[in-house]
Amino acid sequence: DLIIVICLFLWGVVYNKRLKDRNNALRTSEEKLKKKNEEGQLEQQKFSKIANSTIDQKEVERKIIAQTLHDSISALLSSANLHLTASRSYLKGEVPEEIIKTQQIIEEASGKISDLSHGLFSVILLNFGLNKAIQDLAEKYSNSKLEVIYASSIEVRYLQAFEIKLYHIIEELLENVRMHSDASSAMIVIREIDSNLEIKISDDGKGFEKEKIEEKEGLGLSQINLRIKSMQGLMTITSGKDSGTVIHISVPVMKEYEIPTFL
Repeated sequence: DLIIVICLFLWGVVYNKRLKDRNNALRTSEEKLKKKNEEGQLEQQKFSKIANSTIDQKEVERKIIAQTLHDSISALLSSANLHLTASRSYLKGEVPEEIIKTQQIIEEASGKISDLSHGLFSVILLNFGLNKAIQDLAEKYSNSKLEVIYASSIEVRYLQAFEIKLYHIIEELLENVRMHSDASSAMIVIREIDSNLEIKISDDGKGFEKEKIEEKEGLGLSQINLRIKSMQGLMTITSGKDSGTVIHISVPVMKEYEIPTFL
C-alpha cells in the first residue's frame, strides 16, 4: 500500500510539473503572439502614418504649384499681353505679324496654364469651399454617358486642410465610377449630422462582389480607407454584381480652431 501511495505521489508530482511546464509554454507563446500583434499594429500604424504623410505632402505641393501657376505665371503673361496691346497703339500703319502671333501664343499659353492649374488643384475649392467645389466636380464628370447628381445641405466652410483632403477623396471615388463601374448615373450626397460630415457616393454600375472588395487594389480603396482613418473617420462599401455600389463616409468635422492631426 505504501508503495502505491508513493507511486501515486510521484506521479502527481510529475503530472503537476508537466502541467506547469505546459502552462508556462502556453503563456510564453501567448506573450510572444501578443508582442507580435502589437509590433504588427505599430508597423501598420507607422505605415499608415507614412502613407498619409506622403499623400498630404503631395496635396500641399499641388496646391503650391497650382497657386504659383494661377497667381504668378498667368499674371506675368497677362501683363506681357497688355504691354503688347499698348505698344500697338503707338505703331503707325499695319501691326506687324510678329506682334499678332506673339499675342496669340501668349493667349494660348495662358489657357494651357489655366487648365493645368485647375487640373492640379481646384481654385473653386480654395476660393469658395468644399460645397461649391464638389458641385463643380459633379458637373465636370457629367457627360453623355454618365450623369452625376449632387445634393448637399452644407453651407459653411471648414478647415482648409479638411476640405482639401475630402475633395481629393471624392474626386478619386468619382474617377473610379467613371473608369470602372460602367454606370449611367451616380449621386453624391453630403450633409452634416451631429458634428460629423456624412458623404454617400452611389452608382448604378456593374458593382463587384463583397468578398472581393479588399482585392480591388486598382480602385485605390485601401489607400482611401487609410486616409479616412487618419481623419478618425469610417468608410463602408456596399456592392454586388450588377447591383451598383454605395460608399458611405463619415468623418468628424474639422472646425477652424481645431488642429488637424492628419497633417
